[in-house]
Amino acid sequence: MLRWFAQNTIAANFLMVGILFAGLYSAFFRVPLEVRPGFELQQVRIEVDFRGGTPEDVERTVVIPIEQALEGLPGVDVIEGEASYGEGEVVVRAKDGVDLKELLDEIESRVNGIATFPPETERPTFRIPNSETWWEVIKVAVTGELSEIELRDSARQIRDEMSALPGISQVQVLGERKTEIAIEADDEKLVDYGLSFASISQAIRTHSVDLPAGMISAEGGSMMLRTKGQAFSADEFRAIPIRSDSGARITVGDVATVTDGFEQDEKIVRFNGRRALLVEVLRVGDESAIEIAETVKRYVSEANQRLPDGIKLFAFDDDTIALRGRLGTLAISLLQGCGLVL
Repeated sequence: MLRWFAQNTIAANFLMVGILFAGLYSAFFRVPLEVRPGFELQQVRIEVDFRGGTPEDVERTVVIPIEQALEGLPGVDVIEGEASYGEGEVVVRAKDGVDLKELLDEIESRVNGIATFPPETERPTFRIPNSETWWEVIKVAVTGELSEIELRDSARQIRDEMSALPGISQVQVLGERKTEIAIEADDEKLVDYGLSFASISQAIRTHSVDLPAGMISAEGGSMMLRTKGQAFSADEFRAIPIRSDSGARITVGDVATVTDGFEQDEKIVRFNGRRALLVEVLRVGDESAIEIAETVKRYVSEANQRLPDGIKLFAFDDDTIALRGRLGTLAISLLQGCGLVL
């Protein structure tokens, strides 16, 4: 082979040029430009929401039963549990080489078989963490002298518009408080109607729920039945009936004040001294971090010209600045290396 190439220098030169162009093509079009590389975590996370539960209640009735149900599960290295207000999380760390999808199926089967969860708990959620969505590329601050609801709606609108931009698929809002429905019973009205707070609680638990109701089989096929009565807005909660007596219908709104607001936990996010929410853009898969940053900056510049007075966007925390510096160093090293070789 070497003798043939030595005797056919033109073919050798063509091969060298072909390898050179293949390398340049791979460097510029096939290698993803990322600030930090993604990696796979050998773990499965289980999350359970417990409405109104204290950390002690969550630990006793949610976290410990899950840990007990997963004891002795093959392929598991460590099980870690954490309880907080209204939420419990269990992290199952797998041994090296274990198939996470098979482990996830086994974990779901065991946890879903637990029958002692309190009625206030939501259905457990299971997920395998994806490290590709952990590293942000750039952030956008949405600022303005607005109410908390108006600022939240504006930030979500910015998020949706940025998600629709080419080359961007992962965008999330940071700094917003979770919404909640607050129901404050009027003691005098409860006495007038002969009701108690337990009556309101039972009515909400009975009527605000989505449940499967079975299946009907017929010659033409099968039909799945499901009751869809989950209330999500303040108006829907006000309309929940508590009691019907002699044609009179008493609803939650008749005996309680229902407000649609935010959790009591206070969060203060400010940018340049003004109230703000942050919109974070992340890189996923083969997306280019540099292209994402350039697209976001163009969007911010155009959006500031059309947004209403009082709302201002700022692009900051651009991680591609470090990436551009590394690429510059790499290019200089490449040129120096080529000069030395020549």
